[in-house]
Amino acid sequence: MSKEKISILIVDDEEMIVDEFLFFLEQFGYNVQGLTDSKVAVEKIKKEKFDIVVTDLKMPEVSGMDIAKTVKQYSPETLTFIITGFATVDSVIEAIQHGVYDYIRKPFKFKEIKIGIERAVEQILLKRENRILNQKIQQMLSYITTLYDISSILYQITDFSLVQEMIIDTITEGLNISKSAIFIKENNEFQIKKHHGLDASFIEKCRLTDDSTINEYEISDIHSTIIENIQGNIVVDGQVVEISDGIDYFILTPITFHSKVLGFIAVFSHSEESLQLEDELKLINIIATQAAPIFQKKYATKSDDSDKIKKVHPVVESAMEQYIFNADKRNGSVSFAKGRIVRKKTVPSHKGITEITAQFNHIITAKIEEKVVVYWQTFDSFLLIVPDSNPASCEMVLSNIKSNFENVISDVDGNTAYFLQYVSLSYPYEKGTPEILLEKLGEKMFANLNTLED
Repeated sequence: MSKEKISILIVDDEEMIVDEFLFFLEQFGYNVQGLTDSKVAVEKIKKEKFDIVVTDLKMPEVSGMDIAKTVKQYSPETLTFIITGFATVDSVIEAIQHGVYDYIRKPFKFKEIKIGIERAVEQILLKRENRILNQKIQQMLSYITTLYDISSILYQITDFSLVQEMIIDTITEGLNISKSAIFIKENNEFQIKKHHGLDASFIEKCRLTDDSTINEYEISDIHSTIIENIQGNIVVDGQVVEISDGIDYFILTPITFHSKVLGFIAVFSHSEESLQLEDELKLINIIATQAAPIFQKKYATKSDDSDKIKKVHPVVESAMEQYIFNADKRNGSVSFAKGRIVRKKTVPSHKGITEITAQFNHIITAKIEEKVVVYWQTFDSFLLIVPDSNPASCEMVLSNIKSNFENVISDVDGNTAYFLQYVSLSYPYEKGTPEILLEKLGEKMFANLNTLED
């Protein structure tokens, strides 16, 4: 933050003193105004914000303390200096009460004034930087929360084309990026299948392979590739591909699953757009990570038409596969539980299954501290994923969920028309693909049918 953006108001009934301050402070690049009428100064402070106010203590009609009171009331972040020949204990206490930052003692020593003003400026700039940083953090948290909310919706969509459209809409509207695209591999080429803001010629010509270069940058299959200093053209494998002006940089982020590149998310940005490059990278990587299991499912379905690939719950299995991959990567574990909300035939209930499942979802999101993820497979059956848990810790989580659920839905006598049945297993304590693990859970659930309450 430059000094010329620091505004200072000088208030003193002696014009010579005001002129001396103006001459002295302006040479350091501060934006300085001076007034000899303290009543006018009060009105100005009420209407205009200053970073620093320097005021004489004793002036006719309106004193320096009155000026300090006005500053505290109308601009509490402004730092006030009082000019005085002497400061008594009482005046110091009063000054502190009115938020006075410091005294400037007569006769003036401009070297000391310079040091005092610079110290105040440091404090002002630090507050501004902290405020900007906090705003940035809040904005990033908002963006990330939005992205994870959207990702939970993506996992429920079976139309792959609609998934791509949602990703593009998220980038366009959620991140305020005007030009973006999704590349998908077909016939050994990555081609643009969904986009926003790109013309037909660019879409047709901008095709990539595993070994492509863009503006002499090699495309990474691990990290985002950033192509900067674009001036109207992108050179793909030596061929010029024109793109509309105003583009400063081009980010190409791989969508990878188990080290396999399934596609790319591309954004084309210019410096006037809202996000900084570093923030853009983080958010696009989150989108790519969340999209990867969905892309993997699409590729798996296309590449193998055998009965084993015709999975009953593709969304659930894609999610399980990602959690297993994460557990392997960390040498950790993950637990899966198959559950069902069971209706007791002998106990009447005034609540339908829709209301009951809503209460169950509320317990998962509001009362369970663990990062439990729930996928509904039918109206009353679900799969729970409990990351970073072994068989014992998973059982504790499930027992807590069951207890909370049955307490919430019980009547005043402690009776309930519903109860929770579940079975679980933990990877890698039990090995297998998501399909095999789901089969094991189904077998366990079937074996427990005889234990259901009548």
